[in-house]
Amino acid sequence: MVWVSGRKAKILCVVFGAFIANGLVLFNSRGAFLGVLSSAGLFAVFMIFSRYRQKGQRALAVVVVIMAMGGGLYVADDTFWERMGTLENLESGESGSGRIQYWLAALEMSVEHPLGMGVSGFNSLASLYLTDEERLGTEFRSVHSLWFQGLSEIGWHGLAFFLFMLWGVYRISRLARKRLIEAGERTTYFKLLALECALFGFLVAGTFTNQFRTEILYWMILLVAVAGKVYYLQPLAEEQSHQKKASPKLSPHG
Repeated sequence: MVWVSGRKAKILCVVFGAFIANGLVLFNSRGAFLGVLSSAGLFAVFMIFSRYRQKGQRALAVVVVIMAMGGGLYVADDTFWERMGTLENLESGESGSGRIQYWLAALEMSVEHPLGMGVSGFNSLASLYLTDEERLGTEFRSVHSLWFQGLSEIGWHGLAFFLFMLWGVYRISRLARKRLIEAGERTTYFKLLALECALFGFLVAGTFTNQFRTEILYWMILLVAVAGKVYYLQPLAEEQSHQKKASPKLSPHG
């Protein structure tokens, strides 16, 4: 929005961006931090290095990246950096990396229950697969991963359908981006890329948090799918319809 909007909207984006950065620091979520870092970073790479960039796009992207980094460093406190620092501790059960033991337990559960265990299935059976030390003294534990939450709740076949859905919307979106470049609509091309990067960032964040049944996940998938419909499937159907009408009809006698 900073790129495609007018001056007033640009100012509003900077103001709202400061609140977003401050919110990210305040709730100290490692998954959200990684999600924002990956999605915003990926989109910045496209904005700066894409061969389809427009005049002034790279300079603006660099300015936004510098402002975002400067603002983030300004509002981040010691508590935030200590929280993010636990990502490097592979042994601690409190760390993001320490959640791997929950993921391994989810795999073990899924081998014994291949069709899934239903909503909150992992939470209900955690005490049977994790030691008291691994559960940090509580009876129920979340698996802390979108992927393993889906695997434990709807089984191998359910997770497979979910992955096919993601692959399907990515494939349609990629074809839509190709068509947009051919039509010379580069601004819309980057808007579609922004949707893809946002979904990617949510999936990265969801890798470390239970987000499989979060409504916004499916809205984001739907938004990418709608973009593919509008910018690829619909124009393709119209072209095929025009070609069919323009093709000469043969008489019954040849």
